[in-house]
Amino acid sequence: MLCGAQGPKLYRIIPESVDRLNQRFYRMNLILPEQLSIHPGQFVTLKSEKVPVLLPRPFCVHRWDPQSRRISLLIEARGTATAMFCDSDVARHPFQILGPLGHGFKVKPAQHHFLVGGGCGVAPLHFLAAELLRNAQQVSLAAGFRDQEDALAPELIAPPGTAINVTCNPVTAVDLFREQLASLSVRDDATVGVSDVADDADPTDTNGVMVYACGPYVMLKSLAAFCWERGLPLQVSLERMMGCGMGACQGCSCGTKTGSVLLCSEGPVLDATVVNWDA
Repeated sequence: MLCGAQGPKLYRIIPESVDRLNQRFYRMNLILPEQLSIHPGQFVTLKSEKVPVLLPRPFCVHRWDPQSRRISLLIEARGTATAMFCDSDVARHPFQILGPLGHGFKVKPAQHHFLVGGGCGVAPLHFLAAELLRNAQQVSLAAGFRDQEDALAPELIAPPGTAINVTCNPVTAVDLFREQLASLSVRDDATVGVSDVADDADPTDTNGVMVYACGPYVMLKSLAAFCWERGLPLQVSLERMMGCGMGACQGCSCGTKTGSVLLCSEGPVLDATVVNWDA
């Protein structure tokens, strides 16, 4: 399993800080003891010595600063374990962190990159947007949340330079993406809307539009259908319950058109065209 240049490492670290972002989301910052090769879309597993759960929890890398070796994780406190991870008393004690794990997004040259995130699925998009902007790429991000209280501020979702739109139900992140795409001008003499992209786009064309997404399965399925109809290349980061994070427990199986794959070792990022969305 390829997990960065050095492979996954296991550390025992006390978090530098745990920041409460709103009523549901927290950001945990940890300083790794050594430099690692981490790519957007990869994840780590986290386990607290003070939280009585058997299995670690997986989290996509939200931010990564190689110079300071600071890794940030976006945590949605939606269960007992994740809520306890963010407790100030628990955060004063060491966590076991294993990573980097999995295969991340494949960043390719394009005129414009669109990022689509739903809920906690925005987690890996800050890191991805930062990498794209570092290479002087044009980046737009559409983020959808359950309601206004859950919605994160734009500066928490992506770095400066990203064109960000945030929405709450009933308007979805996919709706926002469609609006962003319709307003995109990719030629000096014309504005290319959704129908134009459908006529002109080549799914293998890396010089036009690239789409990356993470979020609930129903959102990704809807987005995959939209991109397929218009010939837009789409990479999706799929969410599954994970046990070991390294392929041993076989708990994160995902159906594809050629059989099942384990998202922890062969994902979590897959090309949307290989996923069996009706499995």
